[in-house]
Amino acid sequence: MAPRRDANRLLLNGQTDPAGSIRVEVQDAEGNPLPELGLDDCIPFGGDQVAHQVRWKRARLEEVNRRAVRPRVVLQGAKLYTFRIAP
Repeated sequence: MAPRRDANRLLLNGQTDPAGSIRVEVQDAEGNPLPELGLDDCIPFGGDQVAHQVRWKRARLEEVNRRAVRPRVVLQGAKLYTFRIAP
Protein backbone atom coordinates (compact mmCIF):
# COMPACT_ATOMS: atom_id res chain seq x y z
CA MET A 1 0.00 0.00 0.00
CA ALA A 2 1.53 3.31 -1.00
CA PRO A 3 0.13 6.12 1.14
CA ARG A 4 -1.09 9.29 -0.50
CA ARG A 5 1.32 12.16 -0.31
CA ASP A 6 -0.93 14.07 2.08
CA ALA A 7 -2.03 11.05 4.12
CA ASN A 8 -1.55 11.43 7.84
CA ARG A 9 -4.24 9.31 9.51
CA LEU A 10 -5.09 5.61 9.55
CA LEU A 11 -8.78 5.20 10.35
CA LEU A 12 -10.41 1.94 11.46
CA ASN A 13 -14.02 0.86 11.53
CA GLY A 14 -13.97 -1.80 14.22
CA GLN A 15 -15.58 -3.25 17.29
CA THR A 16 -14.04 -5.07 20.24
CA ASP A 17 -15.32 -7.19 23.09
CA PRO A 18 -14.97 -5.51 26.51
CA ALA A 19 -11.49 -7.05 26.99
CA GLY A 20 -10.56 -7.06 23.28
CA SER A 21 -8.25 -4.81 21.29
CA ILE A 22 -7.08 -3.85 17.82
CA ARG A 23 -3.45 -2.90 17.20
CA VAL A 24 -1.67 -1.96 13.98
CA GLU A 25 1.95 -2.27 12.95
CA VAL A 26 3.28 -0.43 9.89
CA GLN A 27 5.79 -2.49 7.92
CA ASP A 28 8.14 -1.73 5.06
CA ALA A 29 7.76 -3.51 1.71
CA GLU A 30 9.76 -6.50 3.00
CA GLY A 31 7.53 -6.97 6.07
CA ASN A 32 9.82 -5.42 8.68
CA PRO A 33 8.19 -3.16 11.29
CA LEU A 34 9.12 0.48 10.92
CA PRO A 35 10.82 2.09 13.95
CA GLU A 36 8.29 3.34 16.51
CA LEU A 37 5.37 2.05 14.38
CA GLY A 38 5.44 -1.55 15.64
CA LEU A 39 2.75 -3.46 17.54
CA ASP A 40 4.28 -2.62 20.92
CA ASP A 41 4.25 1.07 19.98
CA CYS A 42 0.59 1.10 18.94
CA ILE A 43 -1.94 2.43 21.44
CA PRO A 44 -4.57 -0.35 21.52
CA PHE A 45 -8.10 0.45 20.40
CA GLY A 46 -11.05 -0.89 22.33
CA GLY A 47 -14.70 -0.10 21.77
CA ASP A 48 -16.96 0.43 18.77
CA GLN A 49 -16.17 3.20 16.28
CA VAL A 50 -16.52 3.77 12.56
CA ALA A 51 -13.53 6.13 12.25
CA HIS A 52 -11.06 5.47 15.07
CA GLN A 53 -7.70 7.12 14.39
CA VAL A 54 -4.86 4.69 15.09
CA ARG A 55 -2.07 6.21 17.16
CA TRP A 56 1.40 5.16 18.19
CA LYS A 57 3.29 6.26 21.31
CA ARG A 58 6.10 8.23 19.63
CA ALA A 59 5.52 8.29 15.87
CA ARG A 60 2.96 9.54 13.41
CA LEU A 61 1.81 8.06 10.14
CA GLU A 62 2.87 11.02 8.01
CA GLU A 63 6.48 10.04 8.74
CA VAL A 64 6.08 7.26 6.14
CA ASN A 65 4.75 9.44 3.31
CA ARG A 66 6.17 8.57 -0.09
CA ARG A 67 7.16 5.07 1.07
CA ALA A 68 5.57 1.76 0.17
CA VAL A 69 4.24 0.29 3.41
CA ARG A 70 1.82 -2.36 4.54
CA PRO A 71 -0.26 -2.54 7.69
CA ARG A 72 -0.35 -5.57 9.95
CA VAL A 73 -3.54 -5.57 12.00
CA VAL A 74 -3.79 -7.75 15.12
CA LEU A 75 -7.26 -8.45 16.51
CA GLN A 76 -7.96 -9.89 19.94
CA GLY A 77 -11.66 -10.39 20.61
CA ALA A 78 -12.44 -7.90 17.88
CA LYS A 79 -13.89 -7.36 14.43
CA LEU A 80 -12.37 -5.12 11.78
CA TYR A 81 -14.78 -3.95 9.10
CA THR A 82 -12.69 -1.43 7.14
CA PHE A 83 -9.58 0.69 7.32
CA ARG A 84 -8.43 3.65 5.25
CA ILE A 85 -5.67 6.17 5.04
CA ALA A 86 -7.05 9.68 5.08
CA PRO A 87 -5.70 13.23 4.82
